[in-house]
Amino acid sequence: MLAQVSLRSMSAIGCSLAAVWALSPVGGQASLRIMSIGKMLVTTSASFDYLSTNNSYGEWLSSSGASSFKNTAIGLYLASLTAPQRMKDSPTDLWDNVKIPMLEDIPGWTGSADATDTWYEVPQENVSYSSLIGIPVSGIDSIAETATFSLETSYWRLECPIVQRGSACDMLEEGSFPTNHLSLNYTTVSPASLNILNCSGFVREDWYGMWKLSSSLYTNNSNIGVKRSGHTGVGCESPSTTPVRHLLYSGWPTYFAADADDEQFTAYCTITTSWVEAEVNCQGRECAVQRLRHSQLPHPPPSWTYLDGSQCINYDYFIGWFLGVVDASSSAQGSLPQGYLAYPGDPSLAVHGLVTAPNPGDINPSLFAQRLVQLLNTWWVASIGREVVSSGVKMGSVGRDSPSSGEPLRLLTTNSILSHQVDTIACMDPWFITLVAVSAVLIVASVVPLALRLCTHAPAFSLLVSTMLKDSPYFEAPNTGSTLESSDRSRLLRHRRVRFGDVAPGDDIGYLAVGSLSDEDESDGKVGRVERNRLYR
Repeated sequence: MLAQVSLRSMSAIGCSLAAVWALSPVGGQASLRIMSIGKMLVTTSASFDYLSTNNSYGEWLSSSGASSFKNTAIGLYLASLTAPQRMKDSPTDLWDNVKIPMLEDIPGWTGSADATDTWYEVPQENVSYSSLIGIPVSGIDSIAETATFSLETSYWRLECPIVQRGSACDMLEEGSFPTNHLSLNYTTVSPASLNILNCSGFVREDWYGMWKLSSSLYTNNSNIGVKRSGHTGVGCESPSTTPVRHLLYSGWPTYFAADADDEQFTAYCTITTSWVEAEVNCQGRECAVQRLRHSQLPHPPPSWTYLDGSQCINYDYFIGWFLGVVDASSSAQGSLPQGYLAYPGDPSLAVHGLVTAPNPGDINPSLFAQRLVQLLNTWWVASIGREVVSSGVKMGSVGRDSPSSGEPLRLLTTNSILSHQVDTIACMDPWFITLVAVSAVLIVASVVPLALRLCTHAPAFSLLVSTMLKDSPYFEAPNTGSTLESSDRSRLLRHRRVRFGDVAPGDDIGYLAVGSLSDEDESDGKVGRVERNRLYR
């Protein structure tokens, strides 16, 4: 390159040699950059256990520690109600359990029989969750892993066509129920711990339940079967013939003990069960349901709920403990569940009168149903899963294995795909291609001189040609001056042709020197080629 610049004469061969020379540092950089530290996705399979919603209160009867069970559940329940709004909107609860959205509230859900196997994408925001407490799952404890699995679970749905001010008796007296919703011809005696709805002036034996200082919950007895011998409860009908359970929920908007001067509210609702399959994706402990569809497994009809199981003792204990939480128990205490109905963002503000909360009887029926069913579902999960909600499900654990604890905790198992990133040496493809190309060119360039050397008979020499030609008798050229730089002489002679060869081709013994190949010089200055078998001095 320097010679071409000095001579101010560029040629293809010279440029090619310069390009080959420039490839050497490029290849050196490629060899350094060809390897890098990258990430590789490693996928494994695992099994997770999770809490089944098909649990009962049977162990509450068989254990002497039912009060401690209740207190634990109450603590979890109230903590979920008083959690900040961002946690209520989060796909996980306070203990990183996965919350299940309501399929019926997902945009695009139709509920048609043809779409029972259709997956519905859960939106990123404005999600209606069935419960404020999620489903505890084992194995979600690594911050580096991504897990994908499905959960078969269920939740309750409420439809409350009537929400108004007034008591349950006022609602019954008005006769405002659709005639095809209730069966009024049953007179079965209710369980001993429940009461028949006794209104002033008339008794409704077709409704039974409990009342507390600030709330009450009654149900129609159209799904009560025959009485079990030797048991204070009653037997429930089989799931296939269980009609829809109807509820009357009443309370006072002051969220304190009943006040005669405060206007009571009452809601008439029907409760059903939705069985769903939820596809869950976890990034470490951050989990969320990505898709949801109706469960493809066989289940009882939606009219049957877990309140209808275990000889109906589930309903007995459920409303007993639930109303115990809802009720203030004292005129000096407020009811957070009642406050949640009117002001779910922070029910404690409604309890203490720090915000102007509406009377629940004035709330839109669909919104009231959504909030009330969240209270019911949250209490169900807190009460059946009190051992695992805060501490998590231990893999392979059955729970409640003490003889005094009654039935074991029911868990389900799901298969999960776990994936995590590991550090690995990665090949950088652009630099690899560069290194291969440069190495190939340089190898060829190194082989060419060797091949030329094998094909050449003349000895090699190393000097500038202009220096060799200075005052040479074998080179015919104008006098260029003795004081010129070699580069200047080369520039002046750049169009002259020379050869290193035999300058005495007519002699018996040749003589090698650099001579002129000018077409004008046909005499002694003619330089012959070096021959293999000729002698030279």
